[in-house]
Amino acid sequence: MVIQGQLHYAAFFVLAGAFFDFIDGLVARMLGISTSLGGELDSLSDVVTFGVVPGLILFSLLSQTYATTVNHSDTFVSLYSNFRYLFLAPAFLFTLAAGYRLGKFNVDTRQTKSFIGLPSPSAALFVISLPLILEYSSFNALSSIILNPWTLYGTTITGGLLMIAEWPLMGIKFQHVKWQGNEYKYILIAGSVIALIFLRFAGIPVAILFYLILSIIQNVQQK
Repeated sequence: MVIQGQLHYAAFFVLAGAFFDFIDGLVARMLGISTSLGGELDSLSDVVTFGVVPGLILFSLLSQTYATTVNHSDTFVSLYSNFRYLFLAPAFLFTLAAGYRLGKFNVDTRQTKSFIGLPSPSAALFVISLPLILEYSSFNALSSIILNPWTLYGTTITGGLLMIAEWPLMGIKFQHVKWQGNEYKYILIAGSVIALIFLRFAGIPVAILFYLILSIIQNVQQK
């Protein structure tokens, strides 16, 4: 879908991948068929779904931005024509960071109930929200913000740094359904639902930002 320019459809496939990534381990444990091979395949799938595809989406958006929405001088046009991929290649820094983060997660014993660094699915959801906002949002001002090379470079670099950062973030899986011990998770769910209802796809980056803020508050409280 990305190769064909249908970025919003690609985004829906990533959303489907995120859903199955969330339930696959649960289903495997319920059926008693959890294996070490499954764990390796899970990580490989995650690299593709949450690393390669978002990188391709950023690459495509950057290409679209430079081709259609930037007022180019003759000098820049010549420079871009000769060194096009130097302008577009930074998109895959996101992919490299996602691969590093997923590899680190597999060997990091500190991340059993919480995360160190932004989970790659969360970072990927931020990226895929961009084509969804462009396709379906009624906020026209957002298009000019998204289709700006500095916005896209900032998304790549910030997302990559957050994924590999030594920053403790709260886990999102429930060990039980009681309120006590899950307060921040329930607040996150409620806030995210409200953001999605009122902002639609623009609520995805808002929900991720809310997740980061709640994690900071939780870290401060635990200290």
